[in-house]
Amino acid sequence: MCTLRLRVLYKTKNCAYCKVEAAKVVFTTNGEKPYENYKREDTPYYDKKYGIRFETEEMYNETLVLLQHNCPDMECEADAFDSWNELKRHVKQAHQGKLLCDLCLRNKKIFSHEHTLYTNAQLPKHYREGDASFNKEDETGFTGHPECVFCRTRFYGGDELFEHCRIKHEQCHLCVKHGIQHQYYANYNSLEKHFNEEHFLCQYKESHELNEHSGTLSRQQRAKQSRVDVNLSYSGEQPRTNSRNQRADSSNSSHTGSNTPTLSAADFPSIDGRPGPASLLVSQRAESGITEREHWPLLGEEPRTDRSGRSSPAVSNEPDTSIVSRHAAAFDRVANLLKNVENVIKFRQLITGFINLSIDTAAFVDKVYELCKKDPEFTAKVLTAANDLVDDKTLRSDVIQIWNKMKNPVSFIFLNITQNKTS
Repeated sequence: MCTLRLRVLYKTKNCAYCKVEAAKVVFTTNGEKPYENYKREDTPYYDKKYGIRFETEEMYNETLVLLQHNCPDMECEADAFDSWNELKRHVKQAHQGKLLCDLCLRNKKIFSHEHTLYTNAQLPKHYREGDASFNKEDETGFTGHPECVFCRTRFYGGDELFEHCRIKHEQCHLCVKHGIQHQYYANYNSLEKHFNEEHFLCQYKESHELNEHSGTLSRQQRAKQSRVDVNLSYSGEQPRTNSRNQRADSSNSSHTGSNTPTLSAADFPSIDGRPGPASLLVSQRAESGITEREHWPLLGEEPRTDRSGRSSPAVSNEPDTSIVSRHAAAFDRVANLLKNVENVIKFRQLITGFINLSIDTAAFVDKVYELCKKDPEFTAKVLTAANDLVDDKTLRSDVIQIWNKMKNPVSFIFLNITQNKTS
């Protein structure tokens, strides 16, 4: 049973005893016969998927039964079901309104017949307190599925809740650096309130430059500060500042400057029929053999549009102090994901170039994807964490559109061709 559980549920072929990988195993009634003495005719039944050979047909069939969706009620004589939904429906109808825990079904590494049936009164207690609250014989130590107090959603365990909070909610990077772990805030408004009440935020944008405050830092602090430059450079060409794709004059002003906006050729669609950078990126993806884009994670929602179909304005009235706090927290999240200092530096260069428009959106997403070793799940996490480093809503929307269209290159290319014909 341990071997079967490891191979089927935990997706590993390591030996339960010595941990060495066993590509093939034999299910037998003879515990003394050496493995190398078994011949093909000794084990005529074989499951190729899990690498298991069986001495008898009875062994083979009994094993197959364990892998099906069987009712946990030991007295139930119903046949196995094709899916979890069918099993849950059977349990509710045939066993006096009994219920199964969806979180346990999706996450617990046990066979279907090993799950617990709950009454309508027991299931909420199972979620909140664990089974010991109504079953004195329970010795598992399970104390319930933890809940996100912001979303009112429960998760299988602490790891899943932590992952949810790390992506969906905010953490104070200053508190984390002082050893306060696993403290989260619902959104940036809550985090900003925490900053104002618990910390002293420097009001000067130049404070991120080490030489501005170096006189008050120790030598160790200055060395630590200089290891990774987390300041995003906003010099040079400025990002677009509203939904009309306006671009600020590239003078020596800050990223929140109010210079007269101008338009450049990059703000207008191509009308010569040639594919743009985004569609070229899709072609490169197709040539590299990337498949199963439909399983890639979505990065976010498409930008809202008004009745005429135009994007909502990308204007932000956020105060400068809030912007600095938001940038610092966002970059801290990205650094925690990337971990490697060299990768953090590379990402800083990419996001700076993207904000300054020296790197277009398709190239930016492409390079981040490569930085994340072409792992779609990890790339989505990094781009989501970096979302608040980009103040311009149009640029943020561009990233979301490019990433989500990479999930379905066929429809993306069709859309590109249609737009070119219309132009």
